[in-house]
Formats: sequence, C-alpha cells, structure tokens
Amino acid sequence: MTLRLRLTLFYTLLVALILAISGVGVHMLMARSFSQRLDESLLQAGSLLRSFIIDDYDIGEDPSLQQNLQSSTRLVNNLSALLLTKDGKILDRLGEIPEGFTATSEDGFKTVGKWRIWNGQVLTYKLIVLKEREASFSGLRLFDLSFLLFAPIAVLVAFALSYLFAGLALKPVDKMTRAAYDLAQKRTWRESLPEPETQDEVWRLAKATNSLLERLASVIETEKRFTADAAHELRTPITVFQLRLEKALERAKDETIKEPIYDALEASDELLALVEKLLTLARLEAGQDLTLETIALDELVFRESESLRPLFSAKGLVLSLDLTEDPVLIKGDSTALELVVRNLLDNALKFTPQGNVTVSVFQDNTTAYCNISDTGVGIPSEALPHLFERFFQADAHYRQLGSGLGLALVKSIVEWHGATIRAETMSEGGSTFTVTFPLYLQKSQ
Repeated sequence: MTLRLRLTLFYTLLVALILAISGVGVHMLMARSFSQRLDESLLQAGSLLRSFIIDDYDIGEDPSLQQNLQSSTRLVNNLSALLLTKDGKILDRLGEIPEGFTATSEDGFKTVGKWRIWNGQVLTYKLIVLKEREASFSGLRLFDLSFLLFAPIAVLVAFALSYLFAGLALKPVDKMTRAAYDLAQKRTWRESLPEPETQDEVWRLAKATNSLLERLASVIETEKRFTADAAHELRTPITVFQLRLEKALERAKDETIKEPIYDALEASDELLALVEKLLTLARLEAGQDLTLETIALDELVFRESESLRPLFSAKGLVLSLDLTEDPVLIKGDSTALELVVRNLLDNALKFTPQGNVTVSVFQDNTTAYCNISDTGVGIPSEALPHLFERFFQADAHYRQLGSGLGLALVKSIVEWHGATIRAETMSEGGSTFTVTFPLYLQKSQ
C-alpha cells in the first residue's frame, strides 16, 4: 500500500470518526431539546386547561374541556386530555386517548409507550394531558435520515479530496524518487536531487540527501582516482620487468634457466592484463574513452567469434554461430562491445572442457539479444548473485584460470550502454549468458 493511499485512508477515517461523533452529539442534543419542548408544550397546555377548569368552577358550571377549547386557539395541536373526578370517573376528554389507558395517582411527567403524559391536580379533579412522542420528534427523524444519507457522500468526498491533496503534498517526494532512480540507472553521482521551493520537511530531506550524495560522490571519485593511478603506475614497471625478462631469455643458453624465465614472462603477462582490466574499469566508471555510434551487433559478434575460433578448435570445441540475416543495429562503443564479446567467449573457452559453444544474435521490436551458451561445468546456484562482482571466483580451483575481473568488466560496459546481462545454469548442463540491448530504430526517410 502506497504512502499516498495510507494518508488518504487515515484522513478519511478521521473525517468519518468526526462525522460520527458529531452526528451522535447533535442527535443527543436535538433529542434533549425536543423532549424539553414536548414537556413544555404539555405543561403549557395543562396550565391553560387548568385555568379553564377553575373559571368554570368559580361560576358554578361543570368543567368542560371541549367548550373551552373552542374558545381558545392557544392550545398546542396534537394534544389529548382527560378530566377525572377524584374517584377516577371521566368527566370530559379531548382528542385521541390511548386504548387501555389507566390513570395513576402520581403527578408530574412520565412516558408510557409512545405517549408522553403530564398528570396534575386541579381543585378536586385530576387533569391528564397526553401527546404522541413521534409527532414531536419528526424533526429528529428528518435529521437522522439526512445524516445517514449525506454522511457517506461526505466520506467519499473526503476520500477524493484527501487523495488529491496527498498527491499534491507528495509530488515533490515523487519527483525526488524519480530523479534518484535516474541517477542510479545512469550511475551518476555528481548530480543532485531537485529541491522543493517551499522550505518544509521535504526540502530538508532533499537537502540532507543531496549532502549525502555529494559526500558519496567524493568518496567514489577518490576510489576511482586511486584505482586508475595505481593501475597506471603499475603498468610501467611491469612493462620494464617484461623487457628485462625478454633480454634475459635472449642471453640464456641453458634450457633449465629458460624455463623459469618463460614462467615469469607468462605471470607478468597475466599481471599486466590484470592491471589493464583495472585501468579499463576505472575509465568506464568515470565515463571516459567511450563514444556512441551505430553498430551492427551481428557483424561485431561475427568478427570476434571468428578471431577466436582457432582457440576453440585447438581445444577440440565446436564454436557455432546463429546470426540473423537482417542487421541488428544498436548504439554503442565498438571497442568496448568487442571486449564484452571477447571476455564472454574467453569465459566459455575456459570453463568448457568438451562439447560446443553457441553464439546467437537476434532481435524483436524493441530489443536486441546476444546469447552465448556452452556445455561446460555450469555455474553453482549460490554463485549466481555474486558472479559479476570484482575478483569473485565460484570455486578456488578457478582462480588459476583468471583474475575474476572479466565479468565485472563486462557488466560495467553493458550497464554503461543502458543494457542488461543475465547468467543462468542450464538444466542439461552448461551455462548461458544473455546480453540485452535497446534496439536502435532508424527513422524512416
């Protein structure tokens, strides 16, 4: 669940909770207000009828609710009333009386079913005033109905607005995230993330991240500079050492002396190759000495494969090529890509004791592929995640066959081209390396 959706749900829940509490509170206040108004209307009606009864008593007439009601318009509507003698006999009635209603001797207010009742003593008579509660609480029911209808709409509107405003609030964060991904893919540490104009918490985060990137770039540049300087400084003495070994080899006449000189020359060649790879890696990571041009990948693979074919034949391996008839065009540096193909073929040559190596190049609508498969020893599953790390060897036995820099160099070149490389062990044995390039699509004339 995204942060934007979590914030939206949080604020929506908060709005729903506030609405619910407010609705319950208003309902209770309205219910109390309507109850008070109902009691006041009963008490007002009782007082009015009480005065009528006393007036009738003073002039010697029998108390009558109906006649007095006809002469007064102040009595509240929807009221019912009973006038009883002290022994409970009904003298007069007004309006609807509940079925089975029995009077009580207690004075004051009480609720019986859906009726609100007021009892009062008038001279020697008992006066009872009644009113249905439902009629008085119609406004409350209207409020409840309106609340139940509009509260869900309000929650939905709150959800939509919260989602919109959360998106606007998180837009700088999203912009920073996209910029960070771009920097990571381009392996560029010298650039900084965009900083919001408003100096808020997101601005502080951007400032802190840019400060971290600046220091990280400084550390990376220092490491690259050291690697390049070390490789460059080592290359000269190793070359001088090789020249001295070659002169010693020319002067040596005893075969027992020549053999260790040959071994030393071979070791110095491997050491010089290692230094050259380190220097190339440093240059690649610094983005130096590489240019982009349109390259026919199938032709490049064909040239490199044919140049190494004698080595495969000498080892008794079959090198097969599966290339498309149509040219497979990509953008890249030809020298660097030749190094990629050469290293992958050299890797297959080293770790394939017998069988064959197949090189294929093909394309689809947007992607170019280069596969190099062999029938060799394969790659242990635990070694796959670390295969392209510098100086990594899957087995101590393989350290005799290389420095562990070849695949690291391949990955650096591939990533510089915006491509990807994947290695896998085949179920029938051997391994496959797949390099995927963005296809260069020529514009139609």
